[in-house]
Amino acid sequence: MTEFPEEGRFERGKMDRLTGAQWVHVTPAMARAHPQGHLSLMLWFIVIIFVGAAGFQLWETLGGAGQLGWVGVLLKLATAILLVLRAPYALVLAMVQLIFSVFTLATFLADGISPFAIVELIFVILAVSYLMEGDRPNLIYRHRFRSYPKGE
Repeated sequence: MTEFPEEGRFERGKMDRLTGAQWVHVTPAMARAHPQGHLSLMLWFIVIIFVGAAGFQLWETLGGAGQLGWVGVLLKLATAILLVLRAPYALVLAMVQLIFSVFTLATFLADGISPFAIVELIFVILAVSYLMEGDRPNLIYRHRFRSYPKGE
């Protein structure tokens, strides 16, 4: 484990009126040095699913699914790589992945229902929800964590 930096930004955000929680922003170095700043099993699972979905879409694209399939393959692989590298842009690509999955499902619905497109959309919705709301992903990718008032 890397040493925890002695200097750095440690700022408290506005307090949420309902929960009393507030975001505490830290530097990327502080987030990476924290024990929670490493990928968990859930994040590795998300990465593996993105890589597997890219492989399946590559197989479909090579089978003649169209040129747009290559965009999906590259998007899924880039999202997986950036998640592993703990880059903040991974969240942006995950959001783009959500839009792309909806578009892919709409395309498949025009040609007939594809179980893969439906499962992919459900997975992407769950993954993006976890990446945006989970405590560990917020520390890793957004360099912030929730702080609650004493006694909770």
